[in-house]
Amino acid sequence: MSDENFEKMLSFILKAEGGYVNDRNDLGGETNKGITCAVYNKYRAGKGLKKQSVKYISDKEVREIYYNGYYKASGADRIKDLVLAMYVFDTAVNMGVSRAISFLRESEGDAEKFEEIRRKKYEAIVLAHPNQKRYLRGWNNRVSNLRNYAKGTFGTIQKISG
Repeated sequence: MSDENFEKMLSFILKAEGGYVNDRNDLGGETNKGITCAVYNKYRAGKGLKKQSVKYISDKEVREIYYNGYYKASGADRIKDLVLAMYVFDTAVNMGVSRAISFLRESEGDAEKFEEIRRKKYEAIVLAHPNQKRYLRGWNNRVSNLRNYAKGTFGTIQKISG
């Protein structure tokens, strides 16, 4: 998968994630552009840098974290079906790399099944943490927007190359 595909996927993710948020009800905690404070400080520690608020993350740091920590770590960079690759990458960002990999295995590489598994997990989160119900509609809207963007962006590319 080329860097061009990563950039197209990242464009969607950054738009979906938005900017700085510190919502006390969000289990993700303090985030900026979808990067949690914990992930940011782990990244900075690996670079020999001191901790700082994720509020001050640079665009370069965001790209590096997403590329190495989510895109490559989830294996999305090795998936030939670009729609499925985008599902995996976005799920890694939204729900964690291990969960994205687990959903990929469970879906047996089928994008529609992957989407179904992700939506069911959102329902399970709400059952386990009822105060998260306020986010369910947004989570499901994100998946719908992801499907439309991925198919519109990569659908024809997959038919030509695959």
